[in-house]
Amino acid sequence: MASRQDIFRKLQGLEEEMDRLFDHFFASKSYLGMVAEHVWHPPTDVYETEQEVIVIMEIPGVSKDDVEISWHDNVLSVRGRRCDKGDHVKTCVHLMEINYGQFHRTIMLPFELRDDSIVDARIASGFMRILIAKPD
Repeated sequence: MASRQDIFRKLQGLEEEMDRLFDHFFASKSYLGMVAEHVWHPPTDVYETEQEVIVIMEIPGVSKDDVEISWHDNVLSVRGRRCDKGDHVKTCVHLMEINYGQFHRTIMLPFELRDDSIVDARIASGFMRILIAKPD
């Protein structure tokens, strides 16, 4: 029989695959025939200690004012935007690997979140760290 953590990992993988499929579908064209904005998914680590769940997200160049954290039941949602602050007009691009624009990550947690579940959320050195208290 699969453990709770194995099931949780499989569901997380399924969620990430669904995110990629939806991104591919919606990035092609909107219903008005205009190209939709690409939504990117920052690299994220999620792990537990005895007292809390820690979410670490790599979002260099993003300020706390450009991030929104919300939740419903056991799903944490982090949305935001990274703007291209280059002050030069690009006449010829040779390589462009940095994602700009909107980002979004949803993280399924093994317990329901309450209003006091998020103990701390801060951005430092390009990483956002969210501390979530585990239920008693």
